[in-house]
Order: sequence, then C-alpha cells, then structure tokens
Amino acid sequence: MEMKEANRGFCTDCEDLTNSSAMKKATFIPPMLLLRTEKLREGPEWRYELKHDGYRAIAFKSCGKLYLRSRNDKDFSDRYPEILKGLTKLPDETVIDGEVVAFDEHGRPSFNALQNSASNDLDLAFYVYDLMVLEGKDLMAEPFVARHHVRCAGIRIL
Repeated sequence: MEMKEANRGFCTDCEDLTNSSAMKKATFIPPMLLLRTEKLREGPEWRYELKHDGYRAIAFKSCGKLYLRSRNDKDFSDRYPEILKGLTKLPDETVIDGEVVAFDEHGRPSFNALQNSASNDLDLAFYVYDLMVLEGKDLMAEPFVARHHVRCAGIRIL
C-alpha cells in the first residue's frame, strides 16, 4: 500500500480497530520542537533530555505497516531500513517520537556519519523520546511523566 498525502498513514483498507470513538489510528504527528530561551525553566513539571546529534523522527505502525518520517513529514523508510527492521515489534496503531542516531568508529554519536549513512555501514539507533499513541489510545493528553513510565515499563521494541 502506498502512502498518499490524503491519508498520510491511515490504513483505509483494513477493518476499524474498534467501534469506540476513543481509539485513534496511528499517523504522523508533528513532534514538539526545541524553543530557544535565555534561561532554562526549573521545577518538577519540566523535563530535559539529551540531544544525540541525529535526525528527529516519528515512527508509527498502522494496520501492520511501519512508517518512519522526518520531523517535516518526509519519508525516512528507504534511508533507514535498519531502523524500521528494529521497530517490527512496535504494537499496531502506535506512534513514537524519537531520534535516528549514527555512531562513529569510537561509538560516539556523529551527525556527519548520519548524513553519509547511505554510503557507510554504520551502527544506527533510534532513541525514543515520547510515546504519543499506544495501540490506538491517544496518550498525548496524559502527563509526559506518565507516558514516560508506560514507555519504560511496557514497551520493549528492539
């Protein structure tokens, strides 16, 4: 099935997941992006995560088909097939936000290696930052810390 702009990942030729309106089909969801600031905010409601010098990406699985998209909704599937292969156990109708990272010969993240990954045999990883939809349940209204606990406790992808 070819993904078309009109459905952008929605599977129109498979049965609905459920009759419940609470279920959500997995599709591209734009990621939350960094905001420039003079001073970092503090407090328990703020969380900071390490940037690994890679490409931000959204991975999702709908009706058994995996998709890997850039933060600008460009297809990364052909460029990083090994990442898709590692995500095959992702539950159906699930969306995750993460970062594709390449490592140099010393095991350090390397953006230069990532940009040239088509011509190199590199170690690649997909670091998951956020679990946005899980098995058709939209989790984005849940506090980030709750989504993080679900991500750490219940989802083992690779």
